[in-house]
Amino acid sequence: MQRIIIVLLALTIETSSFIHPTTTNQKFLKRNNNFLKQSSKKTTAVDNKRKVNEELELKGEKPYVGNDGQTEKEFSPRKFTASVQKMKQAGLNTKADVTQLFKLWEENKVHFNVIHYAAVFTTVASADPHLLESSNNAVSLRLLVEDIVCKLSQSPEFFHARELAMIIYSVGRMQINNRIFFNSIASPPYRDKLTKEGDAHSISNIAWACSRVGYFSEELFECIDESAAKIVNQYAINEGTTQSISLTLKAFASLGYQGEKLFNVVEKHANEISANCTDLHLSNIAWSFQKFGKDFPFKDYENKQQLLNFNVMRISPEKMSNHISYLKRTNNVEGVLNLFKYYGANMNHIHYSNIFGCLVKNYNTDEGRTVDLVSDERFLALLDSTFERWNAYKYTDKVPWFDARSMATIIYSLGKMRIKEMRFFDHVSNNRTSQMLLEAQDSQAIANIVWACAKVNYYNSTLLCNIASHGAEISVQGGSQALSNIIHGFVKLSHIDHRLLDSVADQFPRLVTTGDDPFGLASLFTSFSISGSTRGAEILTAVAEKGSPDLIEKLKSSSEQLVANIIWSSSVYGVCAGKKSTMSTKLISEIWNRIVDDDLNRYSFAIDGYRQLNHFFVAATIEKGDRMLKRPGVKLSRKLSEAAFLEASKKNSKQKMHVSNMLVDRCGIANVENNVQADGVGIDIAILDLKVAVEVQTKFQYHKVFCDESGRYELRDKGQIVAKKRLLRALGWKVLCVDYAKFVTIANNGRGSEAQVEFLKDELIRTTRERRRRRK
Repeated sequence: MQRIIIVLLALTIETSSFIHPTTTNQKFLKRNNNFLKQSSKKTTAVDNKRKVNEELELKGEKPYVGNDGQTEKEFSPRKFTASVQKMKQAGLNTKADVTQLFKLWEENKVHFNVIHYAAVFTTVASADPHLLESSNNAVSLRLLVEDIVCKLSQSPEFFHARELAMIIYSVGRMQINNRIFFNSIASPPYRDKLTKEGDAHSISNIAWACSRVGYFSEELFECIDESAAKIVNQYAINEGTTQSISLTLKAFASLGYQGEKLFNVVEKHANEISANCTDLHLSNIAWSFQKFGKDFPFKDYENKQQLLNFNVMRISPEKMSNHISYLKRTNNVEGVLNLFKYYGANMNHIHYSNIFGCLVKNYNTDEGRTVDLVSDERFLALLDSTFERWNAYKYTDKVPWFDARSMATIIYSLGKMRIKEMRFFDHVSNNRTSQMLLEAQDSQAIANIVWACAKVNYYNSTLLCNIASHGAEISVQGGSQALSNIIHGFVKLSHIDHRLLDSVADQFPRLVTTGDDPFGLASLFTSFSISGSTRGAEILTAVAEKGSPDLIEKLKSSSEQLVANIIWSSSVYGVCAGKKSTMSTKLISEIWNRIVDDDLNRYSFAIDGYRQLNHFFVAATIEKGDRMLKRPGVKLSRKLSEAAFLEASKKNSKQKMHVSNMLVDRCGIANVENNVQADGVGIDIAILDLKVAVEVQTKFQYHKVFCDESGRYELRDKGQIVAKKRLLRALGWKVLCVDYAKFVTIANNGRGSEAQVEFLKDELIRTTRERRRRRK
């Protein structure tokens, strides 16, 4: 019985296997394949870990142990990408944040894929540009770009279109004009991958980045043109697509590439684009067509001319300031002028001052002025509207429409553009407005106004006397830069008021100990030296005695013009005269010796700079300067000699020739020469037999020195003229000064040239007698 049961069971099993062979085999094969795949993956992972650890051991680094007991490098791709994205969202607000990101890249770049590189590049590009200017971050950024360039040259399969386009966009955003990088992008493997696999957004990013750095490749842009046209034809036109079309066409127009295929497709789909496009992008498209002389593509658009000239058609007043700032960053003067043209009625005083600030930035670009403002109707309308509101009041008669800071910004802008609109300057100078500005106690606003007046040579003694009378309040509030601009403006206008100078000089210790602005301090020192005030030397003493090591080092390693100004100003005050050594003398000696040791390897001065250095060296030689001063090297000596020769060979003015001819022809003086160099010091007219130096002084050699608000003043020599006379007397010359304005007045009093002859003879006798008295 048992045998029968066993046989029946065996038959049953055999029969079931016979009935379902296919199902059983499929299940078995599926299980077997899954097992093989898992084994293969595990083997590959172990091999990869082993390779990584071998690389780490070769570098002398210790491998890590994972959770499974296997040695592996602690690197999680997702975790790294998430940490970079978190840094981007939080914002790179300090240099330390940027440094931390570069450190993450340095430590993990062995394991990077293209996604990680794209994340790092986009995050770095989102940082404020000044954070990348520090030496360490700048080097790290250069190494990061070189790393990606190396990858491009070695591993084309490493990159995907989308991530590579993000990297290109980031490089363009940071304006890194690396030709090797962009040439690699334009080479066949990459340009084909980018344009065939990339979407509309990626393609527009590539075109925009190239236009940003001014890079153009005919082959690359042909591929972009063809791909962009296909995308417009094949895919639905929405806001994202039109944005990409706008950026691509604008890049074409900026680089002068007339991509016929994309232009033709846009013309074909003009109605669809117009219906799905914002006015900003619509205007970019219209501008690109206009740039190449093509017909306006949007036939049914109502405000054709308005669209061509203006970037944003429907801008809310709340976003006005942001848009003006954007136009300022992009140097879009046309956009700014049209913005005022269409929306000026909705603007407030801040918008007006921002518009003038934007115009100033464009007016001073090295690439040239895109708009001739003086003859532009929109700018003239802006001036009229500004002045109309300048005289208006809001709420009550006691509250002007413009505040002090906005007024000062507009005046400063006019001064920087050298536009002498008298109505604005006259209005600022009247008692009511100037009193409002002074009551605000805004030293920067006062500095802007004074600086602008000096720039356009607008002189109003009432305004300057009012400012000087409030010198104490202004000086306490102001920083070194603002105060230097105020003093510079006064000096430039030849208006000296010791109330203001003394108030600013009292603040020297504060400015030195609380600030680190070498430019402002050096400008103050120079302006004081020209003013003739004896207190200017105090700022050099304050810097030498109380300045921080960092501030002193900044002064020593400043720009060529700044160093030349400091050196020259010290010669005006005779800082290095005599053998007595002070901290000020040591500071100037160190600056001079650094220039001498360099011998024009790093420094490269303008001709005025060499002239200033020559004056210092001559003064130090004549006045037996500090023994620590070194003699110039070969290159510097040659440049100083050239500067002295050019100064000696300058043309004779009419005033000099008039006085010189009068001395020779009418006074009978022999051996008279013009433009003589006496041991490096220039003399206008030299009477060699008597060793008399005749200096013909015009109004440009004098300052008006005011003592109070009465308006009375005295004419006194400028600082450099005083120093020149001091050096000539040290060389044994007798100095005769001829005030040419007074000299002409003598002849106009009715006696003619005879009075001038008598004047010269009397002055010669007086000068020679004074010299004899000094000897006795």
